[in-house]
Amino acid sequence: MHSKNLKPSSLIHPQIRSLSAYRVVPFTGTVKLDAMESPYGFSESLKKKWLELIASVEVNRYPDPTAKELKSKLRQVFEVPDSLLLTLGNGSDELLQLIQMAVGGYGKTIMAPQPSFAMYEIIAQYTRGNFVGIDLDENFQLSQDSWLSGVERNQPACIFIAYPNNPTGNFFDEKLIEDTVRVSDGLVVVDEAYHAYSGRSIMAMAEQYENLVIVRTLSKSGFAGLRVGYMMSQPSWSTEFEKIRFPYNISVLAQESAVFALNHWEEICQNTETVIRHRNSMISHLERMGGIEVFPTQTNFVTIRVKDENATRIFEELQLDGILIKNLHGYHPLLSNCLRLTVGTDDENRQLLAALGRCL
Repeated sequence: MHSKNLKPSSLIHPQIRSLSAYRVVPFTGTVKLDAMESPYGFSESLKKKWLELIASVEVNRYPDPTAKELKSKLRQVFEVPDSLLLTLGNGSDELLQLIQMAVGGYGKTIMAPQPSFAMYEIIAQYTRGNFVGIDLDENFQLSQDSWLSGVERNQPACIFIAYPNNPTGNFFDEKLIEDTVRVSDGLVVVDEAYHAYSGRSIMAMAEQYENLVIVRTLSKSGFAGLRVGYMMSQPSWSTEFEKIRFPYNISVLAQESAVFALNHWEEICQNTETVIRHRNSMISHLERMGGIEVFPTQTNFVTIRVKDENATRIFEELQLDGILIKNLHGYHPLLSNCLRLTVGTDDENRQLLAALGRCL
């Protein structure tokens, strides 16, 4: 039997072939501060109880397709109003994809600020949508005129706004977000991935406007490995999203572990407060260091611009020291010579700052 000499290029859509796979820099060092992960998970005492719990999980059975207990705990801990329903995702990335599957695609425009979270554009590309980015100003803010005129001109089916923004770390004006919801004929998605550190939310606004949904994740709070994201939307949207959500997209181990974490959320929040203190200390040290510009942040990372230096050189020298951060240079003109530093443990931050000082 002869096999056909069939090349993937003959079947795969040209828009997919033109893409590059999302690249994660391999980590071989000792200090990993590139991916906005929390340096803290469960304490040793909680870890022991957690291991006892997951040892009893029946992994031979499918998980609850509705994740009823997990949704209940999310609603309780984060005070989600009854008027908003929850949709769960394998991390918030899956929810961003689900949204674009529902409203995007051929002939549809997806809009977001730039620079912002790369997955907004990447998902638009592989769902065959037309992505339009509106540049921030030099202070990493949205210009009201250019932004709202962009909404009117492009008539996007979906708008993504990170609140606060990644990789710049800052908030956009809340009134501008509300104006966007009012003038848009499409869906507005506010990504609150860093809610744990920012302490601000537009949840009340989502109760008022049907075309506004909020996406969050547990990843930044110390549970990136669980891959649990949640979306809050009014019932008319939740009903449609559930039609295309895979029924078992949150594993039984992820459900049980997330519920366990939420049952001990007060202790988890102590970790968050520790990271915020480390962040503020890091900012103070960086501002005294000289030779760099430090941008305000409401997240668990700090973005800096290296003055009169080559960010790529510093990134590579830090790698040689076993320290991995994020090199933003080349991602967008506004991020020229910028580096993003995830806040780690006190010891990790000291190692980073000492090595950065040597590089400068």
